[in-house]
Amino acid sequence: SLDPPTPILDVGPPGSWDADGVETPAVVFFQGQYHLFYTGYSDRLNALTYRVGHATSTDGVTFSKDPANPIVSPSGALDFRQSLVGEPGPVIFNNQLYLYFTAVGVDLSLGAGLQTIGVSTSADGTTWSTPALALSPDQTQYPVGASWAGYSTPNAVALSDGVHLFVDVASTASGSWLQVRLHHAHSADGQTAWVQDGAPIRSYTDFTWTQREIRSPDAMLDGTLLRLFFAGDNVGLATPFEFGIGQMTCNLAP
Repeated sequence: SLDPPTPILDVGPPGSWDADGVETPAVVFFQGQYHLFYTGYSDRLNALTYRVGHATSTDGVTFSKDPANPIVSPSGALDFRQSLVGEPGPVIFNNQLYLYFTAVGVDLSLGAGLQTIGVSTSADGTTWSTPALALSPDQTQYPVGASWAGYSTPNAVALSDGVHLFVDVASTASGSWLQVRLHHAHSADGQTAWVQDGAPIRSYTDFTWTQREIRSPDAMLDGTLLRLFFAGDNVGLATPFEFGIGQMTCNLAP
């Protein structure tokens, strides 16, 4: 049941940066407050208007939008976040907020557009570091030349050896932008020297109900069990079609 029955966060006033939509929420509890991060936009049909917003609450119900919003925006420069940012994935690590997000820009070394994962950090939830590139697609597994678009929908969990980042991998091989792999990487400091798995965790072809997309990983540490939830669908490929939420587990106990 909805509690409360009305939205805890709504669109902004006409003409504002998030006037046409707020979505992809992610919440963490940090320094006595709930910190909610979301994607907002002024035009739902124009991805170039996507930004990352922030709101706080002491009770998890009544949220106040950050007056500094949007806290992450496209740069407009020839860099990793040139044209689009969104899909925030926060985690608390080393007593700081680490905010991961998807970004679309240009990789000058490849001479091509690329979707990557950026990061910004904050010690107080108010002042944020300049967004930096965190994770780029492994070009040995997901080369741009083979119609791999890059990484999206980041989700992170802090473990004893650092930050573990889960993403989905997008491809345009079908002529549409589709999320077709789940992938994992980890970093001791959460920002640099990422070690990426040599193969995807799962592919869209692995289950009958994910034959169109497999996406939106969401990790949760449950004691010594790491649970990874994910979404998928086979819309247009089966009758009746299916949407589903799946779960995988990894036992971290020695």
